[in-house]
Amino acid sequence: MKSSEFTVRGFELKLFLISTFIFFTLLFPAVLKAANDASSKDAEIAQKEAELNKVEENLKRTNIRIQNLHLKSVQGTISSPERSMLQQNAVKKRKLVKDKNRLEGELKALREGEEPSAVEKKEPEKMQGPPIGKPPGTY
Repeated sequence: MKSSEFTVRGFELKLFLISTFIFFTLLFPAVLKAANDASSKDAEIAQKEAELNKVEENLKRTNIRIQNLHLKSVQGTISSPERSMLQQNAVKKRKLVKDKNRLEGELKALREGEEPSAVEKKEPEKMQGPPIGKPPGTY
């Protein structure tokens, strides 16, 4: 064998190794990531649908409770604890309707391939009860 053959075969080997390295470090992870993104999107859609079904079921039960308590209120046979329960269920219904609308919007955005904005993703939580600590702006 001549030394030029070794040089050519060495070059071919180097070229093969470099192309293999490029494929496995650059292209292969991109293909895997695309496949994982598609499956994670499907999983996220399924999770949102399950969450939406749970909220809808909870909303149905709350509506039934409100109807029963409202009927007692109209008949005049409602007690004080039942009246309080009616008010609590009305508040719960408003919260569930808000959650249902939010989930429907997120699910629609996921199905259309849009990413909901950061403002839509997280709404600021309203504080419950009196504030703890010093008021803002005081030192």
